[in-house]
Amino acid sequence: MTTIFETSRWDDAIHLIQRGERVSGGRNGVANIQASQLANRTQYLRAQLDSVMESGEFANFTFLITADDPDGTLAGLAATTNGKIFRVAQGAGSELSFIYYVNDGGRAVPVAEWLGGAALDSVKRNDGLMDVTADADVIDKYVIYADGSVTTNGDGWRGLFFQVKAGEEWTYRGSMGSVIVGDDIAVMWQLDSRGNKIVPLVKMTSDGKVIPNQTFTATATEDGLIYIRARSRDADGNLLSFNVYRRRPFYIPGRYMDTVSGQAYATVEQLINGRAFRELGAEAGYFGNTFMYVDGSINSATTSWRAYKIPVKAGDRLRYDGPYGSNIVGFMVGLAIQLDTAGNFIRVLHPVFGTGEVTRREGIIFTAGQDGFIWINARTAYSTDIKIYREEPHSWIDNTAWGETTDYVQIDNTVIEGDSITKTPANGEQHAVYIRAKKGDMVTYFGSHGSLSAGQVIDMIIQLDEDKKPVEVLAQHVSRGTTAFYTYSSAVAKQDGWLYVRARFSDFRIFTKHRAFAREETVRALSRTVSTLPAASCQMERLPVRLDNTWNFNATAFIQEQIIEEGEYLYAVVTAEGRLPHIMQRHRYGGAWSVFDLSQVPDLIANDGSGVLKSPTTEDGHNVAVMGITREGYILVAANHHGNPWRCVISERPHDISAWKRAPFATDSKVVTYPRFTRYPDGTLHAFWREGSSGNGVYYGATFNDETMLFNPKVLLIDAQASNPYEQRIVIDDEGALHLCWGYRTESQDANTNFGLFYAKSTDKGATFTSADGSQQYALPLSGSNSEKIIDAPAGSGYCNQNGACHDLQNNYHTVIWQYDRDGATQICHIWFDGTQWQRELVSDFTFAVALNVPTLDGSLCRPLIFCTNLGRLYVAYHTTEMGRQNDIRVIDVTEPGAPVDYCVAKYDVGTIELSINTDMVKRSGELSMLLTRGASGAERPGYKRFVSESGWLMTVTLPENN
Repeated sequence: MTTIFETSRWDDAIHLIQRGERVSGGRNGVANIQASQLANRTQYLRAQLDSVMESGEFANFTFLITADDPDGTLAGLAATTNGKIFRVAQGAGSELSFIYYVNDGGRAVPVAEWLGGAALDSVKRNDGLMDVTADADVIDKYVIYADGSVTTNGDGWRGLFFQVKAGEEWTYRGSMGSVIVGDDIAVMWQLDSRGNKIVPLVKMTSDGKVIPNQTFTATATEDGLIYIRARSRDADGNLLSFNVYRRRPFYIPGRYMDTVSGQAYATVEQLINGRAFRELGAEAGYFGNTFMYVDGSINSATTSWRAYKIPVKAGDRLRYDGPYGSNIVGFMVGLAIQLDTAGNFIRVLHPVFGTGEVTRREGIIFTAGQDGFIWINARTAYSTDIKIYREEPHSWIDNTAWGETTDYVQIDNTVIEGDSITKTPANGEQHAVYIRAKKGDMVTYFGSHGSLSAGQVIDMIIQLDEDKKPVEVLAQHVSRGTTAFYTYSSAVAKQDGWLYVRARFSDFRIFTKHRAFAREETVRALSRTVSTLPAASCQMERLPVRLDNTWNFNATAFIQEQIIEEGEYLYAVVTAEGRLPHIMQRHRYGGAWSVFDLSQVPDLIANDGSGVLKSPTTEDGHNVAVMGITREGYILVAANHHGNPWRCVISERPHDISAWKRAPFATDSKVVTYPRFTRYPDGTLHAFWREGSSGNGVYYGATFNDETMLFNPKVLLIDAQASNPYEQRIVIDDEGALHLCWGYRTESQDANTNFGLFYAKSTDKGATFTSADGSQQYALPLSGSNSEKIIDAPAGSGYCNQNGACHDLQNNYHTVIWQYDRDGATQICHIWFDGTQWQRELVSDFTFAVALNVPTLDGSLCRPLIFCTNLGRLYVAYHTTEMGRQNDIRVIDVTEPGAPVDYCVAKYDVGTIELSINTDMVKRSGELSMLLTRGASGAERPGYKRFVSESGWLMTVTLPENN
């Protein structure tokens, strides 16, 4: 703590702070001048007297004041000789501790004074007898007689009302008396906080005259009101002046102070003690159309009032500037009311006697008598210019800031219970809020407190360490059985780290007090903004058809493949306007596109006039179109599957999209979903699909026979495990090894029941399988117990089915999934085999959570994809609507473990649909090519049916060699 600099010198005068001076702290600050001058005098006297005391002379020459020796000098003179110094102790509470005298021929001549505590206390308080006449609530002609009766027609009188505390001394100076001889006049009355008359405090008996220049003083017997009967006119009707005085501190208003830190009002005592009134601003939440009467009852239907409910500890002080009074004479307003910690009425702190007029008052101080709340009734019908301040410790040297903040991490549908993170129903009602905090920082939460379980103890604020692990509960709330109880919770950080706040609903507010320096989160937020600038060159080519994007027909993580480069041609298959499947073809280096409407391929087997693909495509995000090309160049397109028979067409001629027919059946199943096509280095085409339904399905595959132009018999690859296997992207590496990875889901309408991940590798096109290192053999069909578990991602961990995968230059398998971090935020987890063992790493920095206990994702974050370039760099691709990134197509370079780099590669808002990438194309060329368009993930996005005719773009990005 910084102390006052003292110099041993005698300052001849003590500086008086003027009203126009700007008060500030520091060595030369006005707030410290008086204390410094007094300290200088003290040092001077001490230096002078120490020289005397060192001789030991005062050991026997200190004397006391007694009844027989009222100033102590008689004893001092008797004990000393001429020229000797002695001192007299002045007693406790005196402004002087000692007076030093010299014996001058038998006379005690004072030569020095040693300051006592009362002198400094007086300077610190800066209090005195203040004229408070202007603070009165005045009712003309309002008289309370000595017997307690009241008249409102008391000519020549005014009724003055003041709020008082027990023990306060009040003085009236002015004319008093009446023309009635013997008139018993109650000059002052004590009223309680509800306006009830208690006792006359001072009376006088008139001798039949109005006598000027009278003084009456009384002491308040209890907290409440004091009524003063002021004489306003003489017997002839002439106006008379009067004044009312009380002792109170003088408050230095904010316009004379350095208010950078939000401090608004202070006394000299506060400045010296490091305290000041800070304006609460938005921190002072209020209830509109609400008023509490002086008996504690509440009116929630008024249109003239609002109510503030400020949390306090015993002894806390608030200051109020705003509307004051009532337009109803005699109506009692509890301007400030003490409530207990449960919000129950205790007593009125500041009663106001209605005068029939509402005015504005500033500088009204309320002191809390106990822990709980101070309720403030503010009359908004008069004015909404209302300011509330709280007295707090304040350093004039520390750069302290306090106010509402949004600089926090908010994870929806998440709470901390005990030492663990718990996911709550996906209704957006509950939130985990994390605030970076240094030791001593203060956080206040205003919002809903409680639950539907009365008596439940809820941890509202928890101290977390740097790793966000719970350390100590700092604030709790005992539920009243409702979530409609709005109040405050506050806590001070006990160590550096994080503070967790349990927030409910969307109308909560967070306030912080901290040293005002740029925080890590602020710097990171700025970095995020800078990172929205594209960091790679990109070109966009508009496709010749418009797309239907009401659902994820053209952009979802499980499309394999949508764009293929084969031979001299580039192909793209889409669901176009009208939900009709189309295929496009152009030369790989550019030129005009050829287009064919695949909905026109007739179903000659059904012979019912319908097409093979049963267009238009069903309004369902599962029903995508995928493409594969055989060794000989025949093109296969499968489309419009979600529990349907095999729907697939094949080109009549290699690399020719102008003629089509029904493709051979890969399966006779009537319940096919998620068809995929992959190709081995030798050109063999391998089809994969699910048979069954969500939560009750199995996974098959079949290779295409280029000699017979038929599919070979299907093979059951992955069996059910009391649920349904969901595959990651299927990978075939440069050596022709097939990599399968999957998880399971137990509940069809709840993605939160996904668990996994399981893996197996085949070097013979799916005939046999092993672990990644080849040490374990797995017979078909594969299952959760008959495979290699590469990560434990249990139900509720954040894992959602069907994400991206690829292989690196060493043909090691890489995949990505979602996982919740320790805060409950959704993050992208990179999982890979390094040639010896499996590794994992969270590579994103998201500050939100994706709700999974729903049948359909909301599209706020697309499922992650991963790819490897020809130079061996590994990237994760994603899009999110959160964190200001809705206009970004982004990648995370995960090549170097432990050093992910997230940046933007293109500016395009895809809405709530996902991305789809042909990883084999990227691996060959080093360029990221994919289809970009705008749309919805179905009915989860309001207005999704507007996206029926959207442009489609082929994006090509040249990725940097390193970052």
